[in-house]
Amino acid sequence: MPSMSRRVFTSAVLLLLFVMMCCGSGAAPNEASNSGKKIIFQVNESFSDSWNESLVQAFHSFRAPSLACVSGVVVATVEAHYKNSTDQKSCVSIAAKSMISSGGEWTNGTAIVFDHYDVKIDRLLSPTTIANGNDTDALVGGYGASTTPFTNLTDGKYWMPRMAEVMVRRYEDDEEEKKFEWKQFADTSKLPYDFWDGTSTKPKRFKQFLGGGGAGIRMEDKSRYVLPIQALTHDGKNVSLVILAKGFTYGWEFSKDTSDEGCIQPAVLEWNDEIIMMTSCDDGSRRVYWSSAMGKWWMEEYDTLSRVWGNSLNRTGHGVQGGFVSAMIDGQKYILVSRPVYTEKNGKETGRLHLWLTDMQRIYDVGPISAENENVAASTLLYATVEAQPLKREEKKLYCSYEVAAGGGNYNITFVDLTEKLEKMKKVVAAWKEKDAYIAREYVCRNEWENNWYCDCGEALNKGLFGFLSNTSTDSTWADEYLGVNATVNKGKPAADGGLTFEGSGAGAEWPVGKMGQNVPYYFANYKFTLVATVSIHKEPKGSSSSIPLMGVRMNDAQGTLLFGLSYTHEKKWEVTFNESLRNSSAYYGDVGWETNKKYQVALEMHHYDGVSVYVDGEEIYYTKDYEDGEDYNFTQKLRTLLGSHGISHFYIGGDNKSNSEDINVTVSNVLLYNRALNKAKLNALMKKNAVAAAAAKVPAQEVAAQTTNVSEPSHPANVPVVTPEAQQETTSSPQIQHSPAQTSESESGPVISKQSSSDVIEPFTSAGVGMAEEESPGSGALAPASSQTQNAGSHELLGTEMPVSGEHFPPNIDSPLMGQVDTADEESPRIGNTDDQAPHSVSPDVSESVGTNSDPDSFSSTNVSGGVDAAPAPSSTASGETKIPSELNATVPSDHDILLEFRELAALALTGDSTVHMCVSRVLLLLLGLWGTAALC
Repeated sequence: MPSMSRRVFTSAVLLLLFVMMCCGSGAAPNEASNSGKKIIFQVNESFSDSWNESLVQAFHSFRAPSLACVSGVVVATVEAHYKNSTDQKSCVSIAAKSMISSGGEWTNGTAIVFDHYDVKIDRLLSPTTIANGNDTDALVGGYGASTTPFTNLTDGKYWMPRMAEVMVRRYEDDEEEKKFEWKQFADTSKLPYDFWDGTSTKPKRFKQFLGGGGAGIRMEDKSRYVLPIQALTHDGKNVSLVILAKGFTYGWEFSKDTSDEGCIQPAVLEWNDEIIMMTSCDDGSRRVYWSSAMGKWWMEEYDTLSRVWGNSLNRTGHGVQGGFVSAMIDGQKYILVSRPVYTEKNGKETGRLHLWLTDMQRIYDVGPISAENENVAASTLLYATVEAQPLKREEKKLYCSYEVAAGGGNYNITFVDLTEKLEKMKKVVAAWKEKDAYIAREYVCRNEWENNWYCDCGEALNKGLFGFLSNTSTDSTWADEYLGVNATVNKGKPAADGGLTFEGSGAGAEWPVGKMGQNVPYYFANYKFTLVATVSIHKEPKGSSSSIPLMGVRMNDAQGTLLFGLSYTHEKKWEVTFNESLRNSSAYYGDVGWETNKKYQVALEMHHYDGVSVYVDGEEIYYTKDYEDGEDYNFTQKLRTLLGSHGISHFYIGGDNKSNSEDINVTVSNVLLYNRALNKAKLNALMKKNAVAAAAAKVPAQEVAAQTTNVSEPSHPANVPVVTPEAQQETTSSPQIQHSPAQTSESESGPVISKQSSSDVIEPFTSAGVGMAEEESPGSGALAPASSQTQNAGSHELLGTEMPVSGEHFPPNIDSPLMGQVDTADEESPRIGNTDDQAPHSVSPDVSESVGTNSDPDSFSSTNVSGGVDAAPAPSSTASGETKIPSELNATVPSDHDILLEFRELAALALTGDSTVHMCVSRVLLLLLGLWGTAALC
């Protein structure tokens, strides 16, 4: 072998060491890495007055950040707190700075130290900014020293709305740089006078008001400006609403309707020509309302986003203001939310700011924005078009500004550029669409009256689909394929043909709802849901044993009381069980029996106004109204009372952890969770009632992989998740998941353990393999188009089928103007009649992703989306809880086998853990081999 020159070898070794150090460096595991992060308002910073530059005031604290983009320039407006030097009164000014677009630097800024119109106004609170061309206005509430905001005092003289105006202009000596300057600080005469004063012919509706904080919006058709405000009514109640304005100085009016009482700190955005308003309510949650009539009425989004986010660790109090904006990602509109996630240490709650992505359906925790050592309070988001120098091109940017505790009850204001996270969110959106495409192809609806296929049923089946448990699992986690909430597993082993097999006392999975703690992405389940799963029972219970729980719902009380569920008995009957306070008889038996090792599709449906339904293979074995009698006539009212007092804790699947039976031996796969009751066609599609190619009614005993099917236990810390979605293959062309006759047993006693190794099962598919699979299955149709959840989720149709009720956990009564949102037309009645027996379906394709759970118990289970096998490795480091997503290097059009090639990138990496150094070293070793070869040629 030729010898390598010493110089070349030495250079190669030095290069290796250098790259290893670079790969091993980066942000600390628990730090949020944000390159554009800066404190822009700092404790004890001084500002000159906008009218009198010789008046300089030092401020000890800054609160209530608000961001606006004016002529491509970002302007930050805040409350600036100080004490008057003469009488030590606490005063609040308005301060502002602008970001110089050429380099991210900020101007020194100025302040309105006091109200020059009325010096008795000592506090200018809750700036709510809105941009208009080269100007931005900040609507604020003005209060005197003796007046506490939102206090029902006899003398309300010294509170009055104010409007502060800012104009942005270019520097005279540098046209590439811009700055802002305050215009004249206007009083209420700038606004329509009778809008605030009781002298108008209309009765005065509110006694006091504050801005909502954050920012207002302009409707996309430019018909109205919309400013969120909070107000005190004449009966002393706090409410949220909006101001609708045709212009900055004319055409102002309050929205005719308001939020529920006790809801303040509103933030607004436009969604499919509707206004969405998020508020902070005294029940400890963030309620979300929508209006398609410009605020003439508000309806609570209780089946999507409402009450998902908690205001504190224990979901109490009003909490703080948060960011709430819409953003265009991959050509569609999505919603971004910033909220603190709280942890408790030494009896004190500390908030770490997180960013969430949602399409008004799925909710994804993008990860932390702030650093671990920052205690964060209020925040605001800005998605805007700004000028990028030196080419003066326009770029879409995402910014966040938030309060950080600085000690002594004082706060700094931090600004951070989050634009890089938009690229990461594209990967999440692509993963959602990929799963939608799988569902659209795997389950097909048929019009039973015309005996033809629905062309849009696949998309309809994706509507309201919040969660999907399929084949991605570890010993303790069953991952949601939509990257949302993961289920916890006890005594579950991956089955070779998909899903998990649960065996033994206490076996089963828990899919958390209220058990999540502060933030509850599946809060809709307290109103209505459909839970569908494929199950097979491998062992008959002993004759003396009681029924064994299979799937059901438990309450969020101290005992984890049963709400209702489906069980199976030693007599081979299905049993529907209830909470004792719901029915006089706590158990009902269906006429349909079950057989060992036969697959069944089961479904649980609940609607808080229609009751409960249970289905087996499309046949309804229980419906509330079929069993109504004189005593049980109030079943739905009892149901609402139970849910209102405690709410749902979790769904149990495959077995109840409270069960001590040793006879548990079942396999569960393809678990789907909807936020609605499904009509007959859609439920039968999920049951595969109309499967084209029906298999034999009897299936072999389930095989179970000896090791984890999709993911090995990670070698990296649990709080640094690694996600590697694998390639999707049809089972007919996937040798890894086909089973020879020698591996199959007809044993009635239980599943046979597969002799395959985990590597045999997990081996990822390359792009070449995908091409081969496509050739082997020419009969498969083209990939179904990904449905646009964004458009569906935001469209509301009013029907008279749903009548919400007042209560702590429910939307207001129908008599209230805030009646709850009603179902869309396709839901029809939740009641589904009996249907023909179902032919069992073939094993569905494996749709799995390697998922690492977020260690933070109060944040949603984040899932990272990586690229394909041939793509570049993941970035070297990310912060705890952040999405670890490589750049989009090999994105392709989705193939007939479901997934962008990009999602197959690191499927095998999960077997050995997430070692950035290993990935970097592998590339450098290739470089060394190249250098060695070069030296040999020399």
